[in-house]
Amino acid sequence: EARSRMRAKLLGVLLVGHTKLLGALLVGRASGLAGRAAGLRMSTSTRDRMLVDREAKTISYEHDPAASAAPTSSVIVLHGLGDTAMGWSDVASIWAGAMRTTRFVLPTAPMRPVTLNGGQYMPAWYDIKTLDGKTDRESCEWIGESKETIDKLVQAEAALVGGAGNVILAGFSQGGALALYVGLQREAEPLAGIVS
Repeated sequence: EARSRMRAKLLGVLLVGHTKLLGALLVGRASGLAGRAAGLRMSTSTRDRMLVDREAKTISYEHDPAASAAPTSSVIVLHGLGDTAMGWSDVASIWAGAMRTTRFVLPTAPMRPVTLNGGQYMPAWYDIKTLDGKTDRESCEWIGESKETIDKLVQAEAALVGGAGNVILAGFSQGGALALYVGLQREAEPLAGIVS
């Protein structure tokens, strides 16, 4: 039951925090969860910290453990095609301010040529050839490599927060597709949730 409450709280804060930044998106449909999270403080403080790992190309936000309890949950947020971790850093800092024992981890996809965009190099989790809906023409080149990267990140976060059952994998657009691809193929301990 405690895990169920944690999941509802995490999802509620994700919906409320994102909604406050991007307008009234989803508030009506998520009113039950949003109502539960409405009382949470949605601002950061000087006790929140941003950790940058240039080698792993990740940004993490967490409340300063010296000022409170160590993190007990983690949310990994995967950006969309052409974006980077910085595109979600403002949102993650707000979420970290609201959820004192949750880490927010934002990896950045490698620079790759994307066929759909004329071979232009951009941050991409995998290649997209076309948007015509004919899946037989999509090879999704590099998706296996991206899955391995995210699996390792999930494993590292699980070790920090007491298991994969305390980790949520979330993503937007191409990152949302990757979150589903990785999360639904897990053979190890299941995740706390997948948000796409």
